[in-house]
Amino acid sequence: MQATLGMFSCLLIASATTNADAQHPPAAPTGLRITRVDTAPPVISVVTPTGGSTVSGTIAVTATASDNVGVAGVQFKLDGVNLGAEVTAAPYVRVWDTTTATNGGHTLAAVARDAAGNQTTSGGVAVTVSNPGLPTGWTHEPAGLTTWADTLMDRLTGNGWNIVNPNGYATVVVDATAPPLPRSVGQWRYPSGFAGGQAPATMYHRLPSAFDEGFVGIWWKPSNPWQGHSTWVNKIYFLLGGGCGNLIPTMYGAPGGPYQLRVAPEWGNNWKWLTPNVNPIPVVLGAWHKIELSFKYNTPGNGIVRWWMDGTLIGDYTNISFPSSGCFDEFQFSPTWGGVGDVKTETDDFSFGQAYISYR
Repeated sequence: MQATLGMFSCLLIASATTNADAQHPPAAPTGLRITRVDTAPPVISVVTPTGGSTVSGTIAVTATASDNVGVAGVQFKLDGVNLGAEVTAAPYVRVWDTTTATNGGHTLAAVARDAAGNQTTSGGVAVTVSNPGLPTGWTHEPAGLTTWADTLMDRLTGNGWNIVNPNGYATVVVDATAPPLPRSVGQWRYPSGFAGGQAPATMYHRLPSAFDEGFVGIWWKPSNPWQGHSTWVNKIYFLLGGGCGNLIPTMYGAPGGPYQLRVAPEWGNNWKWLTPNVNPIPVVLGAWHKIELSFKYNTPGNGIVRWWMDGTLIGDYTNISFPSSGCFDEFQFSPTWGGVGDVKTETDDFSFGQAYISYR
């Protein structure tokens, strides 16, 4: 009898609980938030070098990338293999020492990702690596020119070179990154306290008597960091003509960069900058660059000035009026920092690995 009553009591309790739940359903949850999932992939393309380029030495590989929320990183690829570490902030640039790759065809690409994990791989850019080794390899030297000087910068005098170096700011150092192998290079130092409008030292070489068509190739590296000048001017070298004029490649840009490679035809008061009008790629600080410059006197208003950085054509002008024939009589490594004013608050340097000069 007790067992029967106990079973009956359990049934009553179960029934009561079920009825109560039906009359008072659970309250609807509050504070819900709807999270939208980011499914839009980034957009990316490799900008430099351009497809079909022949490259050598140390070059800058650059890309542009965008995303509806934000780009978290860009990973450059060489033949499908990571080229250095991922770049996590713009500008998206990776320095590539092409001497570590075999001569011949290679493919560059870049992969952009966003914080949600969406990824996009750029189209491949085919380039040809050509590193025949110093002191050869001036790809853009016009045919038929005669070599005038070809010097590795493992010393500052000799072979037709002299130097004015009163403070000892120009020295020979071993640079483990100098192409194609670690070797001695010339380093021009700008110590803290160095005043604008000056060069640390001037290393010079006489030019042919009628240097009206010529070519200059140098290996050059600006330090990283680099304190720019308020005039935006950081001169690299001079084709010097004194009173009749000078032709001056310059690292140009606001302090802090970005910097570009310009050329100044500096004769009289009637001159203006030759700015990059083909491929305005930036100078990468702390990297070696192969700078090539070709010029040719012609009828007034039809002279030629062209220059390349790391195998890429930067500027191409065919409307230049040059000064009188035979103006340029001296080549100078006299890297002048800016114009009047400013003082270096850090120690910077320009390094030079080779100088090559030819003429017709």
